[in-house]
Amino acid sequence: MYAATGEGIYNGDAIRGAGVFKSTNGGSSWYQLAAASPAASLDWLYVNRLSIHPTNPLILIAATNNGIYRTINGGTSWQKITTTRVTDVKFDPTNPTRAVAGRTDGRIERSTDAGATFTNVLIPATATPPVGSWGRVEVAWAASSGRLYAAIQTAGSATQDGRVYTSTDGGASWTARGTPFHLAGQGWYNNAIWVDPTNENLLLVGGLDNHRSTDGGLNFVKVSQWFCAPVQSHADNHAIVAASNFDASTVRTVYWGNDGGVYKAANIDTLISQTGSCASANGWTSLNNGLAITQFYGVAASSAGAGAVYGGTQDNGSLKWAGTGTNWSTVFGGDGGAAAADPADANYLYGEYVFLAIHRATNGTSAQPICNGIADAYNNPSDPTFCGGTGEANFIAPFVLDPNNSSRLYGGAKRLWTTINAKAVTPTWSIARAQATARTAGDSAYWAYISAIAVAAGNPDIVYVGQNDGR
Repeated sequence: MYAATGEGIYNGDAIRGAGVFKSTNGGSSWYQLAAASPAASLDWLYVNRLSIHPTNPLILIAATNNGIYRTINGGTSWQKITTTRVTDVKFDPTNPTRAVAGRTDGRIERSTDAGATFTNVLIPATATPPVGSWGRVEVAWAASSGRLYAAIQTAGSATQDGRVYTSTDGGASWTARGTPFHLAGQGWYNNAIWVDPTNENLLLVGGLDNHRSTDGGLNFVKVSQWFCAPVQSHADNHAIVAASNFDASTVRTVYWGNDGGVYKAANIDTLISQTGSCASANGWTSLNNGLAITQFYGVAASSAGAGAVYGGTQDNGSLKWAGTGTNWSTVFGGDGGAAAADPADANYLYGEYVFLAIHRATNGTSAQPICNGIADAYNNPSDPTFCGGTGEANFIAPFVLDPNNSSRLYGGAKRLWTTINAKAVTPTWSIARAQATARTAGDSAYWAYISAIAVAAGNPDIVYVGQNDGR
């Protein structure tokens, strides 16, 4: 078994990897491949995908941010084959002399000699919007026939992002198929495609939501809605894989990896078109089983009453742990950020959505925005009363509860904001510190945004702020 590390898809919270790891005892223990580690080359900081030759397990190809690598001795040594960033690579399971890799410019790398050499091919010869601005390509082979599919990040508006192409000659030429527009402007981040190994005409694409086609990609239906999670699949899908014993009739189980964890469809043939209701799972099962293993941006705790731990997470909302068991409950959805808990009353929990959109729970279970009046905070076009601000703050902006006064909050954006009646029905906000001037002429206002806040315990008059520019 091999494991690739590093998030090479340019998300702002991406983590660098440590190359490729290998196990020869079924995963009981692992060791780092010296020739595929950052010590050998910084190319190995981001290994986006690995593919093993279907009949010779000593041959692997790796997709990295700086090109394709190949080994013919199980990872002992590697040869760099190309120099352009690739996010996906796959051997043809029906013909191991063929392999393709998806680039981030609307092109693939194509091999006819088991990955020893590659040539690049622009998938859509002509298209609207212009092909020159197309992006990430994910690929999938049909194991039943050798047919090849590609899901492509396409230029234009978010409502027109995500198109599917197919090839019957190993990627030499391509034909446009359907337009599921499943990527929602995030194709650089969430893009996945899978083909039924027993039926070349059944395919799934994942992006913001998941879509299915039963006619070779000509037409698609949406089979999940992100806002229904965890009843249905969570948003931002990155991986789709079949059960190891998947077949044409009795075992039809498929698994998804996404920003909400792991989800399963016990039978992909029973997934139905979604119409807006979240009342039914419609074939979906969350496999997270209470595990809080998402990425936490901030955490707070209260010792009052039975106590509570409260944290803001990446794309999984602001979550509360009540002090027993393993389950966490969602208090506010979307992205979470910083968090605060009233030390004397565990019902008062403070969290935020992006760009300093602070919210508050007064019952310990559900929260409402209290950011209206923070002129720098997030402005939701569909709900002007949400914050009504300009959004001039860090994506995950800092806020703190004064340790000396549980009615005072500070929030950092372009300016430092404060309220002294945080528990009021409608807190009032004022500017505690004006916008900082740029450190260097020509610097954008972003560099002076506040990135950290601290209030001295025992002296509420002393407040420190840090900025994006290091001051």
